[in-house]
Formats: sequence, C-alpha cells, structure tokens
Amino acid sequence: MKPWSAAITGFVIGAAIALFGAQVIWMRTLRAAGLSGLRSMEHTQEMTCLVSLVALDKLEKGDQDDAKSFLACKITDYYQHPIGSPDSPHRKEILPRIEVLRTKSTALDKELSKKPQ
Repeated sequence: MKPWSAAITGFVIGAAIALFGAQVIWMRTLRAAGLSGLRSMEHTQEMTCLVSLVALDKLEKGDQDDAKSFLACKITDYYQHPIGSPDSPHRKEILPRIEVLRTKSTALDKELSKKPQ
C-alpha cells in the first residue's frame, strides 16, 4: 500500500504545482490583455474628444464651413484608409450612412471626390 500512497501523494503535489504555475502565467496574460484594452479605450476616447473639441471650437467661432470641412476630412479618412479589417460588420454598417450623407453634404462630397493620398 505504501507505493500507491507515495504515487498518489506525488501526483497531487505535481498537479498542485502545475495548477499554480498555470495560474501565474494566465494571470499575467489576462492582466496584460486587460491593460491593453483599457489603453485602447482611453486612446479612442481622447481622439473622439479632440475631434469634437476642434469641431465645436470652429462652430463657436462661426466657422460652419470650416467645421464641416474638418469633419468631412475625418469621415473621408475612415472611408478611404480603414484601420483594421475593411470587411468588418461595423464598417459595413457605417459605409452606407456615409454614402447617404454624401448626397446631402457638399463638404463631404468634395472631400470624398479627392484622390486618396
């Protein structure tokens, strides 16, 4: 009976060490992924704020045409130079909206008519 108890004890200790090691590795990986996602959200929020800040400043100064041109430029950048998958579901939803707005907005139509750089 002693050889069996030694084998079972060895197995239990080995399994505990393996689980602890896996937990340490996975926790580091999950922590890094969480921080990366948080930084990405922070960057997105900062960029949205800056675009809104510039557009609002132009509107407050009475520069409607300049504000429209600025916003149309940002939309055109997304339209012509997508970051990430050009076939993403979100992009497929947004592109038709851009096309509809293009028929109503001379500023957007003007920007989209320019050759991509």
